[in-house]
Amino acid sequence: MLRTGEKMQEQEEQLAKLKEYLRTRKEDAFEKKRELQIARTECAEVEKQSQEMISRQREFQCELRQLAVDKQRLTNDKQALIKEIDKLKKAHGDSEYAKKKERRENELLKLKEREETLNSSRKVSEHLVEQLKGALIQLKSEALASRNELSRIQKSLDTNIKMLAELKKSDSNAYAVFGEWIPKLLQKIERTSFRGAKPRGPIGAYIKLRDKSWAPVVETFLGHRLSCFICSNDEDAKLLNRLIDEETPRNRPKPNIITSSTSGRVCKFYFIFLFIYFC
Repeated sequence: MLRTGEKMQEQEEQLAKLKEYLRTRKEDAFEKKRELQIARTECAEVEKQSQEMISRQREFQCELRQLAVDKQRLTNDKQALIKEIDKLKKAHGDSEYAKKKERRENELLKLKEREETLNSSRKVSEHLVEQLKGALIQLKSEALASRNELSRIQKSLDTNIKMLAELKKSDSNAYAVFGEWIPKLLQKIERTSFRGAKPRGPIGAYIKLRDKSWAPVVETFLGHRLSCFICSNDEDAKLLNRLIDEETPRNRPKPNIITSSTSGRVCKFYFIFLFIYFC
């Protein structure tokens, strides 16, 4: 029984640590959820910018193709004018030829200016396309980083949720020191309707020692009563005894049942006495 008291105290300390750790993990899980939402928002924004960059890149490529067509057309017009000048030079005199030559030269000058303007526009467009390509590569890199961060946060969140579930399950282990089957018995008691107050027990689970040195005294004084249950009437005691018979493993001692005499009040007084006496 000495070892039972020490185990009880260790279980209580471990339960307190687990509850504190559970609270911390809940706060971490909440923070991870918030970070996950932020990461998802950033990822969606990066995806939107990436699509806009791709659309702009396509528009500039279309403009470049149109500029190439216009340049080729101007080149063809220039060659046609040169041929026409040579043809007029042969067919007419110098005076008429000079007038037409001047007119054609003016047209050629305008065509050259137009060609230079188109070349400048093409260079600007090509530069913008290169910038868009660089920005697109950066956006893809940022999107990949955001997806990786999103995956990392999701995994961390899943781990925290799993750990929280395990910590919640461990709350019932404080009663396992009285027998690994006790938590299941307590669950059955909670699900069962009794005539009086719900049975209480094991008694040892309700004893809180401020000084661990009292553990041997408590075990010696109470002995097997540490695993007892208390009922408020004989009818409930019979029902509880049946539940204990169903859950107690073979070759294992069954906990005793103490029946109070006044509808649960003695049960409460008994626990208060134990708490005052040993604390």
